[in-house]
Amino acid sequence: MSAESRPIDPGAFAAALKDLPLSSVYAKIAELENSTAHLERSNGELKTFIEQSDGGDKECEDAITENEEVIRRMRERIGLVKLELERRGEQRPAEQAEQEADEPEDGQGVNGTASQPSSNDQQNDGPSASSQPGMESDLNGVDETSEGVHL
Repeated sequence: MSAESRPIDPGAFAAALKDLPLSSVYAKIAELENSTAHLERSNGELKTFIEQSDGGDKECEDAITENEEVIRRMRERIGLVKLELERRGEQRPAEQAEQEADEPEDGQGVNGTASQPSSNDQQNDGPSASSQPGMESDLNGVDETSEGVHL
């Protein structure tokens, strides 16, 4: 076993996405975008520190370079997640945000009907919101927290 862990290659990542329930695919894209934002913020702070220090800081410069490579890989994965959403016929998260911004704030549609989907409109692609990671499922007495593909 290697002392250094290697990230999953893009092909294996894309293949693993196909087995995930829709809710997990959306959660993965949110996780990747959040991690990317934190790394970008961290790089900004490191750059400010380097500018304020005398002669720079080699360790900080190395950390920035490493973070930039991780950000590049995460953006590649975000692209793969978006492709998986398209493959499933789902909207990309940016398209959803635009659509939600166009909806009236009172939750009413143009014709006065509620814009929220009814329980019959929802797809059953995976576990319900009540069976989030870390919670046990009562279905067949199975604990779903130990199953599945971890990315």
